[in-house]
Amino acid sequence: GSVIVRGDVTIRDLNRRFGWRLPDEEAATVAGLLLYETRRIPDVGQQFRFHGFEFEVLRRIRNQITRVRLRAVTDPLGEEQE
Repeated sequence: GSVIVRGDVTIRDLNRRFGWRLPDEEAATVAGLLLYETRRIPDVGQQFRFHGFEFEVLRRIRNQITRVRLRAVTDPLGEEQE
């Protein structure tokens, strides 16, 4: 399944709650991680895959990502995609 979170939710909190291992060295929040990885401000509806997850931008107010859907993804061999 997927999880819908606010953009300002900390990566550390998500990792603790769900047992994930998303990196929090470069960004403290989900929105910050998206900005860091994409090097741009994504549009609503855009999807990205990195760190074994699919990120979909659900809502944005001006330049602020306010809602994101996260879903763990695996390749056909069952291995996480980076």
